[in-house]
Amino acid sequence: MPDEILEFFQPEAEEHLQVVSDCLISLEGNNNPEEINKLFRAIHTVKGSAAQVGLKRLGAIAHRVEDLIGGLRDGVIEPSPAVVDLCLESVDVLKKTLHRQWADEVAMRTGVDSLLGRIAEFAPLDPEEAEASAAWAGAANFGIRAK
Repeated sequence: MPDEILEFFQPEAEEHLQVVSDCLISLEGNNNPEEINKLFRAIHTVKGSAAQVGLKRLGAIAHRVEDLIGGLRDGVIEPSPAVVDLCLESVDVLKKTLHRQWADEVAMRTGVDSLLGRIAEFAPLDPEEAEASAAWAGAANFGIRAK
């Protein structure tokens, strides 16, 4: 991934991730559909932008977070403290991935796999999606690597 692309992508992604965090914090005491829609749009933008610039791992993580938030939006998942905490943790993982702050590839895979497993508890993948997700997670070229 050329540094020039990251130079433009990172600030935009940070802004959207801040919107996600702000919306999640406001959800803790108030199940507001407008906030949930804003939350969904922000994570959807991160997912789409990551895909456009070739950041496959970041896009794959954001996709699963989008699935979780989509469940909130559709009323399938309640915005319980556990779900909100998981979404906030997702933002931390996305930021850590975006800024290459993992100690190494093993730490990144462990952290991401753990997060995706917990997301799947609330937003299960159907068998075809699970297979595709495993293929993405196992791919060597994710665009962003650990330091």
